[in-house]
Amino acid sequence: MSYRTPSNYDDLAWQVYNAMAYGCRGFKTFTYWTTMSPESDITHGLIDHYGNRTQTYYSMQQLIAEVRAMEDAYNSFDWEETVAYIADEDYYNALYDNLVHTRTFTRDEADPLEGVSSMSGENDFLTGLFKDAAGNKAYMFSNLVDSAYDTANKITVTFAGADEIVIYRKGRTGQYRLNEQGSISFTLGSGEGAFVIPLYA
Repeated sequence: MSYRTPSNYDDLAWQVYNAMAYGCRGFKTFTYWTTMSPESDITHGLIDHYGNRTQTYYSMQQLIAEVRAMEDAYNSFDWEETVAYIADEDYYNALYDNLVHTRTFTRDEADPLEGVSSMSGENDFLTGLFKDAAGNKAYMFSNLVDSAYDTANKITVTFAGADEIVIYRKGRTGQYRLNEQGSISFTLGSGEGAFVIPLYA
């Protein structure tokens, strides 16, 4: 059996943000230290054979900082469900085979998720729905395209009745006005995710 070593930010972010779309609240860095055994199939971890930090170590530090920046907001909501967007029904994405309990939808479908009138993207993505104790909604978007392809994903979302959004992405927080239709577009890089809270007047 062969393994693909998570060697950069994209590989690690893909795992973390897709898990967060399902409400995951904790992560462990498996294979922190690379084994010295020549018979092992385990590839390089965050620390190499000689105790040196690898690029994966620094990528993980970047990712941890990003998640920390949205942690308080994310943890104030509880996960409800996750849906998967299919950008091209004629293009088979093997990743969907593992999403057995996840609803899928396409560009033509209205009201794909509570509080969302429509969603579309250049490529496949996941959206997790979250609610807080008062019933306020939030959404976790993640780029589902395999990070091996280094593919960005422009996503367009129309929120029902919302005026603005707060978006947590790449360690930063921004507040943006929606257009007259209640829509906004944003791009997720390879492996990236964004946590979005709609605001209502």
